[in-house]
Amino acid sequence: MDMRAQEAIRRKSIEVFCSYAPEDEHLYHQLETHLSPLKRSQLISLWNRREVGAGADWKKEIDARLSGASLILLLISPDFMASDYCYGIEMEHALERERMNEARVIPILLRPVDWEYAPFGKFQPLPTNVKPVVSWDKPDEAFLNITQGIRKIIKDLWDQEEPSVLPTPPTQTPPRNQTRVIAPAGNMLNVPVRNSPSQQAVSHMQVVPQARRRISRRTVIIGGITTGVFVASGVVLKYMSSTNSMVNKYTGHTSSVFSVAWSPDGKYIASGSWDRTVRVWEALTGKTIVTYTTDLIRSVAWSPNGKYIASGSTEKTVQVWEALTGKTIATYAEHTDQVCCVAWSPDGKYIASGSEDETVRVWSAP
Repeated sequence: MDMRAQEAIRRKSIEVFCSYAPEDEHLYHQLETHLSPLKRSQLISLWNRREVGAGADWKKEIDARLSGASLILLLISPDFMASDYCYGIEMEHALERERMNEARVIPILLRPVDWEYAPFGKFQPLPTNVKPVVSWDKPDEAFLNITQGIRKIIKDLWDQEEPSVLPTPPTQTPPRNQTRVIAPAGNMLNVPVRNSPSQQAVSHMQVVPQARRRISRRTVIIGGITTGVFVASGVVLKYMSSTNSMVNKYTGHTSSVFSVAWSPDGKYIASGSWDRTVRVWEALTGKTIVTYTTDLIRSVAWSPNGKYIASGSTEKTVQVWEALTGKTIATYAEHTDQVCCVAWSPDGKYIASGSEDETVRVWSAP
């Protein structure tokens, strides 16, 4: 027995529930086949309504299974959206359990449909490029992407059950290492990065005997000395950190906001949302200054001079905009998976981006 299988046995297998329309049975079978390695390694136990025995109360059985699952997969298609049972009962039950932090809900995009404004539209779907399975040239590659995404989520679920780990100061200075970002083409640069004393790896860890609190992926907090920004359910809230009192509430986004950033002069706030827009707000009044229509946004960052905003999207691109006009200045498209985070260098000459393709890339800023 390999180490992964032993680890799966040591930890309880994750119970997975699949909700799908009968018209998508053939696609469910393909997904089930691709999930076989996770089942054989006892990482998951997979259940669906076909397993209800003859003569059993199928509604009661489905409710029990749905209530006990730690991971709920919603297999999204036009027929799922049209199904009163899938959409009105199973989905609502799944979302309620997610709201109670009892389960993770993952939409799986099987066939094209207008899903972004559905109640589950706030969750990050699979495949990671937000392209439905049947739209891929090779559906097996789509199911592989889904399987790999589910494997990562299982690791997240396991990590939530482990004790928190907090760093303590090292007793000796670790050796300095050098990392090089290698660019195959385009505007990426070979940039040597040395660890400064403040960036050195921490070699000693202290285990705190307290369960880790789960942080909703729909919530982002940017802390400051006197003010901060709280983002949830498509609303941007400005608050005073000294009193925890809300100062302003900015509304306009129609889906979850995943990233916010202050302008260097503190006059504006940029926000990136899954409603496919980046908005720039006047910090004092909450007035929308400009709205850029783009892709599903994961991250935004202001340039040090305050003239530009960089954004990272699920479409594998980094874009740079004129902050107060919305004019596109540059687009970088070397990543092979969605871009999770972007950051400017202090001198404004470079932009760094991190992606689910497991790479960090450095670009020449415009």
